[in-house]
Amino acid sequence: MITLYLKQAWQLLKQNLLFSGISIVGTALSISLIMMLVVAVQSRIMNYGPEANRDRTLYVKWAGIQKKSDHENNGNGYLSLKTADACFRSLKTPEAVSIVSPLQTRLAALPGGVKAMRCNTLFTDEQFWQVFRFHTISGRVYDRADLDAAIHKAVLSAGMARTLFGDVHAAVGKTITLDYHSFTVCAVVSDVSTLATDAFAQIWIPYTTAQIRRNPWAEEISGNYKAFILAHRSADFPAIRAEVEQRVAVYNASLREYELNLRSQPDTKIVEIGRFGPGDPDTTSLIVGLIFTIMMLLIVPAVNISGLTLSRIYQRMPEIGVRRAYGATRMELMQQILTENLLLSLLGGVLGIVFSYAGISLCRDWVLGTTAYFGMHIKPDMEISLLLNPWALLFAVLFCLILNLLSAGIPAWRGASVGIVKAISNE
Repeated sequence: MITLYLKQAWQLLKQNLLFSGISIVGTALSISLIMMLVVAVQSRIMNYGPEANRDRTLYVKWAGIQKKSDHENNGNGYLSLKTADACFRSLKTPEAVSIVSPLQTRLAALPGGVKAMRCNTLFTDEQFWQVFRFHTISGRVYDRADLDAAIHKAVLSAGMARTLFGDVHAAVGKTITLDYHSFTVCAVVSDVSTLATDAFAQIWIPYTTAQIRRNPWAEEISGNYKAFILAHRSADFPAIRAEVEQRVAVYNASLREYELNLRSQPDTKIVEIGRFGPGDPDTTSLIVGLIFTIMMLLIVPAVNISGLTLSRIYQRMPEIGVRRAYGATRMELMQQILTENLLLSLLGGVLGIVFSYAGISLCRDWVLGTTAYFGMHIKPDMEISLLLNPWALLFAVLFCLILNLLSAGIPAWRGASVGIVKAISNE
């Protein structure tokens, strides 16, 4: 029966191309805007390489500084190595803990200043390569011994290796300079999407080799690093937070005048996105706002399309009356109308997915742009795994079904409720 309804819907579509076209385009625009929103959110929170463990990673990026005497806030900043070592590096519950600098720019070149260029650089520890899942093309990344000995090794992205040496395999063992300090290339890894804001760089080096000045103010609580805590499973988050709280209490007891306030950190990824400076991010408002936006993008076109659907149903009232006279139930008529409208919704959904891909491509700075790089003007990538993500496509189908119910549900109920005589006479 459903197959028959779909065939009939196809014939009706061809008979009234204007109505069908308006319905399909209206649905497509709605679905495309929702899909662009979904892809933007997924780019922030979903797992994809090398940030393949976002769902079981906790984040600490701010150190709140307050005086012990009055607990007044005296500043906020990244973590110092002293704070990171005392509070996070020696945690026992997690699978791994990595201490990493924010993204920075350095002057990279071949010896003698050949091919000098500014490049994006991260200063990391050896556990960085365990927390984040990179694909190593050639060589071997630096380890704990290299970190402790401050060996000047560097890991290059494939794009940087090709730029400097012409080939990814030719780079390993060669020398480059970063801000005029020599480093030996120990490995080349696949390029990282700029949407992977915690792992993205073009060059990675041990933080013990970085020329970063220490900040002695406030007993050196704040500095230039963040902590990433990889749990064995997300169910371990409460135990990790409890252990962090214990370490912070011990650390604060060792300080004289100031103390560290983590402000409810470590954070999950969705909370970390909204955290900046003092205070806790209002994650609830963020989620409610997202749901409200999606509902508006569904309801507004649904109201417009439902008017067109009701007009078409009134034109078919004699047909509906005849079917009622031959025993068709109200539910059968509603099923027919909803199934016919579903074809238009699905066609609009397919077109909407195409529109969303085009919209993201044309407006990716607006759709995928991120404040994680603090004015570094790094262009967001077009991440194929996000665009072709099965969950995104499933959301598109789901939104088509919801839009179909919203736009055709009430017209279908009203059309199926008209009496037989009135329907046949089309009064």
